[in-house]
Amino acid sequence: MFALLSNLNHPRAGRRRHVLLLILCLAITAWLGSTLARRMALPAAHAAPTASLGYSSYIGGDGTDVGRSIALDGVGNIYIVGETESDNFLGSGRVISGFSDIFVAKYSPDGRTLLYLTFIGSTDTDTPLAIQVDGQGNAYATALVFNDSFPTKNALWTARPHFSHNSVLFKLNGSGGLVYSTYLPLDVFNAHHNLAVDTPGNAYVTGTSFQGDQANQLSLLKISPGGGQVLLEKYVGGPDSEKGTAVALDSAGNIYLTGTTEGGDAFPVTANAHQPVCGDIFYNRRAFCYKDGVVVVLNPAGNVTYSSHHGGSFTDDPAAIATDGQGNILVAGNTGSGLFPLAQALQNSCPLDTFSGDCSSPRGFASLIKLGGVTASLTYSTYLGSTESGSNNVVTAASLSSSGQATVVGYSNGRFFPTANPVQGQLSESFCTTFGSQRLCFDGFVVTLTPSGGLYFGSYLGATFDDYLYGVALSNGNIWLTGLTEANDFPVTNDAYQKANQVGDDAFLVRIGGGSPPPPSPGDFHIYLPMIVD
Repeated sequence: MFALLSNLNHPRAGRRRHVLLLILCLAITAWLGSTLARRMALPAAHAAPTASLGYSSYIGGDGTDVGRSIALDGVGNIYIVGETESDNFLGSGRVISGFSDIFVAKYSPDGRTLLYLTFIGSTDTDTPLAIQVDGQGNAYATALVFNDSFPTKNALWTARPHFSHNSVLFKLNGSGGLVYSTYLPLDVFNAHHNLAVDTPGNAYVTGTSFQGDQANQLSLLKISPGGGQVLLEKYVGGPDSEKGTAVALDSAGNIYLTGTTEGGDAFPVTANAHQPVCGDIFYNRRAFCYKDGVVVVLNPAGNVTYSSHHGGSFTDDPAAIATDGQGNILVAGNTGSGLFPLAQALQNSCPLDTFSGDCSSPRGFASLIKLGGVTASLTYSTYLGSTESGSNNVVTAASLSSSGQATVVGYSNGRFFPTANPVQGQLSESFCTTFGSQRLCFDGFVVTLTPSGGLYFGSYLGATFDDYLYGVALSNGNIWLTGLTEANDFPVTNDAYQKANQVGDDAFLVRIGGGSPPPPSPGDFHIYLPMIVD
């Protein structure tokens, strides 16, 4: 099932018999100037000490709705991909085709106007993973699906190449219409940032292969803008089990990958690796790799130029990767390792389990790797989490600004997460129940680190019951966020597109800003040529 709803406004235009050419030229010049300025703007330092909740709105209907990933185009339009179980999502009045469907919502730069709303899904459960936008305003998304009924168009693979859960990639044009949709021969389970897109519209997807000699290796596919060609197919790994979880690009076309390896120490590394062996061996915990993070860089031709382990004494799960194009690689994710590669750490330890010596509960981590020289090095690497034992802290997404600031988001139910100049300084401290046991509910968290790893901004974001942050995007001093809230009292602003939780769990769109708010939607621009009447 594929459906497109649009509420684009097309204002009426009256015709004038006499139009001064001077006015026309001035109008065109002004419009071109503002458009070029918006397109050339780069993400700047963000979440200044005067940060505030600039915009916040629910997104949902009468069922469970989740925002999974968020992206911005060159003029600041906002794209959210998520899943919905609602029959009236955002008032659409539609009925879902399976247990859940995927939605893609495009908003104006201020978040107040819905520019299009698209649904796509199979007859089963569909879980979106990532969304990206190319230089022409086309949106691309990946998803995890569980049967062969997902709609395909101009597809490379029209059915699941594997019997279990599988992945799809689809592309929407600037109006939300389907350009292509294809299954992929990749397992992408838990690969929530497995998509990158370059300016011309080539899509890069990472995951785990399950074919032939490349089975269970970290994999990358590069798909052409029309969806009809595989331009690059790359597999990295050894005889053990590897998977790709996230991918990023720089302006030169280099490809940055992160993921995991487990079972041995045969993952191929380069001579300039900052960590040539897995954390278990490095810290003398075991003679094999339990589950270690890895970082790989490919040149545009797909050749490996950098490969390294990045992990500690127990399980490590990188969730996101980003680069500033200046040799800095941000890797963020989650770890249970009591011994972890740290440098200039904001938090240099985790609460330990007395038996294992590893973290007593999940911790996030953020590491900035500097390429160059004989070997790469860590500019900083730190744990991220609340300092009390038993709290759960999960990193879900991260982004790196052009000024070198790293913004990391996720969720925590700890009372002592690091904060600085917050929009919400404390955990909401309501109680939730899981499998009959009571616990503190989760709030989302947002952390911005300086280029040297210091705490620039840190805040909770949540209300009653559980709140999760899943996606982050940066623009001109603002942090845009999406996720899931169970709360009826989630903080919303007066100009919210949707001010109330409909029923149950809703997605949301939030802007935290320390700079100028984004411009309102420019709407349609019409040029009427002079009419000469005798």
